[in-house]
Amino acid sequence: MKSSRFVVIGLLAGLGTGWGQGAFAQKIYWTDVLYGRIQKADVGCLLGPNPSGCTVTVLDTLTVVPPTATHPGAKSPNSVTVDSNNGRIYWSEFWTGVHRTTLDGQSTQTIVPTPPMPIHASWNPPVFLPGLNRESSELLRADIQGIALDRVKQLLYFGPDHPFESPLGSKYLNPKTDPPFAGGRIRRSNLDGSSRVDLLANAIDGFPGGLGLDLTRNQMYWGNPTSMGYPVSNRLMRANLDGSNPDTFLSLDNVCDPRHVAVDEAAGQVYFTCAFAHAIMRVKVDGSELTLLLSNLGTPEGLTLDVPHGKLYFAEVNGGRVSRANLDGSGYEVLVSEQSFPPGTFTKVNSEGNHVPFAPNGIALDLGGCLVDTSISADFDKTPISGGTTLWFNSSFNASGLPKDTPTKVYFQNARVRFTAGGSAYDLPVPDAVITFSPDAACSSTTFDNNTWRTTLPTRRRGPGIFLAGLAFPVPPGGLPRSIKGVTWSGTFRTDTPGLSINWHWSAAAYSKFPNPIPHPEAAYNAIGVKSTHVFACAYDHPDHAGTPENFKRFLVDGPRGGEGAKWTGKPSETAEIQPICSIP
Repeated sequence: MKSSRFVVIGLLAGLGTGWGQGAFAQKIYWTDVLYGRIQKADVGCLLGPNPSGCTVTVLDTLTVVPPTATHPGAKSPNSVTVDSNNGRIYWSEFWTGVHRTTLDGQSTQTIVPTPPMPIHASWNPPVFLPGLNRESSELLRADIQGIALDRVKQLLYFGPDHPFESPLGSKYLNPKTDPPFAGGRIRRSNLDGSSRVDLLANAIDGFPGGLGLDLTRNQMYWGNPTSMGYPVSNRLMRANLDGSNPDTFLSLDNVCDPRHVAVDEAAGQVYFTCAFAHAIMRVKVDGSELTLLLSNLGTPEGLTLDVPHGKLYFAEVNGGRVSRANLDGSGYEVLVSEQSFPPGTFTKVNSEGNHVPFAPNGIALDLGGCLVDTSISADFDKTPISGGTTLWFNSSFNASGLPKDTPTKVYFQNARVRFTAGGSAYDLPVPDAVITFSPDAACSSTTFDNNTWRTTLPTRRRGPGIFLAGLAFPVPPGGLPRSIKGVTWSGTFRTDTPGLSINWHWSAAAYSKFPNPIPHPEAAYNAIGVKSTHVFACAYDHPDHAGTPENFKRFLVDGPRGGEGAKWTGKPSETAEIQPICSIP
């Protein structure tokens, strides 16, 4: 069996999957929370000689938010994310829910309206809401902070929100008796807003921040800041993607008021902004090595990552800047400021007669490029697999349509191996892979670092069979039964080369001795000596298949798909023939 389907793309604030891009045309999107605009610019243009002409307003949200939404924050776009291959921009408004529009801003929908909720009987007088009827028996559930996409399952996550708002210091809110913002939710839906599910309901206190997903580890993060004294503590929270096991991931009192979150899944690093601490911090997913990366910023809010280029992008809402820096915090540079726009762009005056400035809040990075989501299913049909052995899942591919004289990169990411055996479901994340076709390389080689397989090979002398990615799976003590049906390897190919064609397959072989990648995958995977290509390999220049673990061949037991190990990699599955599809301009 084999199947392929196209998948959405567009790196977003809060989702830190490290999409590679090579020569992709990057576009950065942001929301202007005070002027109600969604804007974009090409990063290359911003770094060029004439950055003042780079910015385009995609949508003036003042023209699309329902006219009945009279609260001043109702037309303030908050978080934003981009689904370029499906041609959609998603954003949240502080008081009207979640919306989406086409990339040209011409067709807009409200996909998650804010539902009303009863005013609690203890709120007497009612909570003060400027612009809304204070005598009404209902309030709008307000302030959805974060939006994040699961590109594999085509799901939209949004939240946290909270059920009511009261300005700081409002006389209508008693902090001793009324739990501020209690009852906030994180929800999930289809991309059109249908089939909404409460993942965390009535379980969030404090002023909620943005939302970030770690699909590799099946977890989500959100900021839970005090917000200038409101009300409980400064915490970075974490839960499983289904809402189970919510917990305080980090306590950050007197350190940071965490807002928006982005996850570098491959490196196991969580990045987050600290708005009123004017900082950006990073921590490992195990909670260790909390690091201050940037300080003295202008109230950073939205955050997104460009991992392959080693950059983080962020919005400084009070500083009026869209900025970026290296992932270690060095190399800070301003990409967009009020001076980047033509004169007369910012003309508003507030009630005190002061100039209303440029105020970027949410941020998203669309890396462009060409991609396709693909999966191949095959059966294990020979003998039971003994406990204590290791299954070496490995995949290989061929590519055509490559330019001969310029380097080309192919990325394979978000890959997983899934199967059910003996009543247990297995969902195994596969390390990412980057394959570089270089006109200057004389032979091929494969290494492993930063949770990524990296293969370099000659563009002209590559031959058949290129190692794609691999996973060592220690078989549980009870072993696995024979005749396991529907073992599925899925993932996303991405490239910077239009017109590329790819054929790929996977296989598996059992070994009696093999390095365990837990807890040190870099040492384990580099120790096995993976053969990079069938021919023209820098090492192991013999006919072994690409993906052969050369240093452990003598420990081969068998191939679970038959074929007696098929030269140390296992009998291959059927081949999927795919072509990455390029982004909508």
